[in-house]
Amino acid sequence: MKVHIRHIILLAFVLRVGIIPFTNLRTEHYYEYGEIAKNLLSGKGYSLFYYHDSRFEYKWAPTSSPEVSAYMPPGYVWFLTPFIAVRHIVLRNLLLLTIQALLSTMAVWLVYEYTRKLFSERAAFIAAVVTAINPEFIYAVKSFTPTAAYHCLILLFLIMCHKLRAGKPDRKVYVITGVLSVFLVYLRSEFLLFAMVSLTFLYYLTKQRMVAVSVALIVVFLAPWGIRNYLHFHQVTPVTTNLWMNVYRGNNEIDMNSWSGPDFVPRVLAAQKQLPLEMAMERVYKEDVISYISKNPSQYVQNTITKFFDLWVLNTKDTHVEILITGILSIGLLIPFLPGIQRSFSVKTFALEYSYFALSTITAMLFFVLPRYQTMLHMVMVPFCAVGIDIFMSKWGKGIKRSGKEQ
Repeated sequence: MKVHIRHIILLAFVLRVGIIPFTNLRTEHYYEYGEIAKNLLSGKGYSLFYYHDSRFEYKWAPTSSPEVSAYMPPGYVWFLTPFIAVRHIVLRNLLLLTIQALLSTMAVWLVYEYTRKLFSERAAFIAAVVTAINPEFIYAVKSFTPTAAYHCLILLFLIMCHKLRAGKPDRKVYVITGVLSVFLVYLRSEFLLFAMVSLTFLYYLTKQRMVAVSVALIVVFLAPWGIRNYLHFHQVTPVTTNLWMNVYRGNNEIDMNSWSGPDFVPRVLAAQKQLPLEMAMERVYKEDVISYISKNPSQYVQNTITKFFDLWVLNTKDTHVEILITGILSIGLLIPFLPGIQRSFSVKTFALEYSYFALSTITAMLFFVLPRYQTMLHMVMVPFCAVGIDIFMSKWGKGIKRSGKEQ
């Protein structure tokens, strides 16, 4: 590793550790992931929702009796559980955030390696700098979500896939690719589709039967979770039970990102007489989505276009301050990304990345857009942004030289 890259990685780590004191270190709220982990540690199993005081609750309570859950994929829950076992809250959060800072710093090195192998040393250095100082990547450290871990793993996955594409790699690369796919699916369930698309493309391109090893590992390691879900919910549920809830949040008569309507609870309770709780929720969400789209087709199309804009440009649902900040960051990446992807365009070389952009966009348009969805998209955009910045810098340098000659 070259000295200047070490400096960039050191800077990245300092910036990421530096944000920890500005985090609420006394919080015990880790979203649904943390509540499931608390239930695990208190002997209630992998569970989440329960009915209390005329509504469904999910926050841990000593006297609650939550229902069996597959609402969240288990990867980040498993990651959180050992930390939540640490009773001293401040120490727990310091340990957790430090690990996430290390993961986020590792992503700087990985984006450098990825860009260096596929583009150039100069572009790799630019990509590392962008990743190191980009506020949204730094902020991911203090987010109690899988974002920091996802950044590392998606870059590793792409690096492994390009090794498979390049020729006849060592057999362990196929194993690593399959295991990485499993980890990523357990962090973000929608990654399963991208993994299948990627491995299908790699088989088509290389004709290497060893790709089947990666696929087999995905099937083998996802099977126990899928079987567990089938036994509890009596339906095929490969990873999570939140599909129609996510669709509802982006397609409903109330507002974008709304969780439910006024009659949601009684309808779920009625459906729960026949179904497990989360399946009952899914049925009600599905009914509402179908009703909304059938009654409001033009609004549905308009919302879909809005979500495309929210993902690629700026999220219109943010506050004015958030729009300003996230808009600057998002557009700041988009401007060099466009010439970068145009200059480097090659379906054979970058089909996986193009598929990732396409599937991320389809997911956002089908569901809804949260800031972390943009952040996960932006990490894979960075190498192309680096190429675009390199183009701008080269033209700017030539402009300075011309100006000097004219004088």
